[in-house]
Amino acid sequence: MREYDEGVTASSGKGSASFEATLRAAHEATARRAHAEATDLWERAIALDDSADGIQNTALLLALAGSQVRAGRTVAAWRTCTAVADKARGLKEPAAMADAAVVLRGTSDFAMQAEIHDLCIETLALLGEGDPVRSARVRAQLALTGSPWVSTRYFVLDEALPDAAIDDPDTAFLTLNALHVQQVWAGYVDDRLAIADRALDLGRRHGVDDFLAWGLLWRIDALLQLGNIVDLTAELSVLTAVVTRLREPLWDWRLMLVQGVLLHLEGRFAEAKLRADDALSAAAGAGDAGASWMHLIMMSDIAVRTGAGLAEAEASVRKILEDAPYFARGWLASLLTAQDRRSEVEGLWKEIRPHLAKFPRHSPEWLIGAVGHSQICVYLGDRDAAVELYDELLPFERMQAVANAMTPSAGPVALTLGKLAALRGDPAAARRHLETAIELSEGLGSAHFAAEARTHLNRLDVVPGGRGADSLRHPLTVRESEVAALVSRGLSNRAIATRLYLSERTIENHVANILHKLGVGSRSAVTAWFLKGH
Repeated sequence: MREYDEGVTASSGKGSASFEATLRAAHEATARRAHAEATDLWERAIALDDSADGIQNTALLLALAGSQVRAGRTVAAWRTCTAVADKARGLKEPAAMADAAVVLRGTSDFAMQAEIHDLCIETLALLGEGDPVRSARVRAQLALTGSPWVSTRYFVLDEALPDAAIDDPDTAFLTLNALHVQQVWAGYVDDRLAIADRALDLGRRHGVDDFLAWGLLWRIDALLQLGNIVDLTAELSVLTAVVTRLREPLWDWRLMLVQGVLLHLEGRFAEAKLRADDALSAAAGAGDAGASWMHLIMMSDIAVRTGAGLAEAEASVRKILEDAPYFARGWLASLLTAQDRRSEVEGLWKEIRPHLAKFPRHSPEWLIGAVGHSQICVYLGDRDAAVELYDELLPFERMQAVANAMTPSAGPVALTLGKLAALRGDPAAARRHLETAIELSEGLGSAHFAAEARTHLNRLDVVPGGRGADSLRHPLTVRESEVAALVSRGLSNRAIATRLYLSERTIENHVANILHKLGVGSRSAVTAWFLKGH
């Protein structure tokens, strides 16, 4: 948007003194990063613009749209962009359409992404070959707003830029952004780190904090997946400083989500929930549906791990299923699994199971999706699915099962592999994977994931011969099994709550469920059941 700010300045002499003063104030507020103030001033300048110059008015609108994005008003910014596109059609100015198409970047609102994608297609047809720089930007935005879930909206970008676009930093960054989106599969983590480094270099050379922020976030995404907590912590410190300079609500939102994910990784679920709530508040003015979606992902995961809020999370997920990708049914199945509603899980699994191979690998959700499907097949004892999912996940054993750094981890992939190996009937492999999971979890300070891995190791130990699916076959959920294991060691509810980072009330509920499911009336009976390996 820098070039449009300059364009407005150059033509400002065409307006009244009041218009020119407002224009200067808008530029000054933008330079100070007082984004809400700048947005109000750009709106006032547009109202004062009494020229008949359609191009000037379009430039003002584009400057306003950029300011609205920085002020965190995503929906308003897109309305402004569509107004620019409408004007540009009438003026036969495809350049202005191209600029409108690339104002919004990184939106997580699926409907808005689709509209931007359509505008890119229309704009490219009108631009032709006469404006290689804008064409390159729009092609990058076309790829960036594509969807791995909709084959007709997935566009693979050629990294090669026309000579005229090579030295344009905005075009170069948009291209890197699009390339990053196309490398989200877990197997491309090193490629994503390289792309992030290129974005950081671009940001440093041109002094653009936005480029720096995206490069740092991409590095944090990759480092979390690799479980490299040392470098991640260092990068997060730098990102925090850059976000402080940017003073943009949506960057505050992204940073808070990352902070919440790291609290979740440490098992500090109450604090993670509060941070996720803060993030949602920071994004409140954006009107971006993606913010609510990301909040629900965190809330539902915390509900599964703590047992609190499951009904509310289930109701929210059910509401979005109609407009969500097909495999979101697995999300619902995971919530039902946590509530031990086996018949409903079986019904959903029958729908999902035949289509597992169609889950798009080029989506950021592939790894977390495969882990989620594995949890369901372990719960149901589906050995055939376990064989397939085990082979898919094995190359990523030492990675964290996570889509990106703004959504919670499902723990080390090794933990899931251990469960799948047990179900396949390979206790030796299960033991190796679970021991790896403990090592990785302890290295990240994830005591709850380490405890879950130990619970599954205990199952292998207490079942005679540790024989595969038999070691998984009992009436308790994974969390209840963890609690039962600690009860068998003589720990009080308060001590168990401290060990698992849960509330004492939640542990009381788990113990009551265990007693009911086992048909026993005392903690000593739970201990006897556990030690007998039933």
